[in-house]
Amino acid sequence: AAAIAVSSLFAVALPAAADGHTGARAFDIAEKPLDGSWSIETRDDGAYIVLSDDFRTSNAPDLKIFLSQQDVNDVRDRTATNNAVLVSKLQSTSGAQEYKLPADFSKDAYTSVLIHCEQFSVFWGGANL
Repeated sequence: AAAIAVSSLFAVALPAAADGHTGARAFDIAEKPLDGSWSIETRDDGAYIVLSDDFRTSNAPDLKIFLSQQDVNDVRDRTATNNAVLVSKLQSTSGAQEYKLPADFSKDAYTSVLIHCEQFSVFWGGANL
């Protein structure tokens, strides 16, 4: 399962409220313990995936956040990173954290945000964008 690079053909284009938030949402699928909310925020310096201070998940050795072209309902352990781009290694299994998206990120190019244990190919959970 290989992750793909984000193409420089995309432009930042996120539907957002006047304050730059897409609105905090719960995760749609939790294969492992995964609670809390997340959002995508646009700022002057780019777009971010933001995990709220209520974010909690179980520990694993290699948890990472991906943007995927797959619908979260179609994601399976070993295929989770197919047609996906790595955003970052998860900073912590609890609490507020944020991850800057590539400068050429376009919401139209991706379908979901995923949390995945890459070392053991285990899908933790995620949500459709």
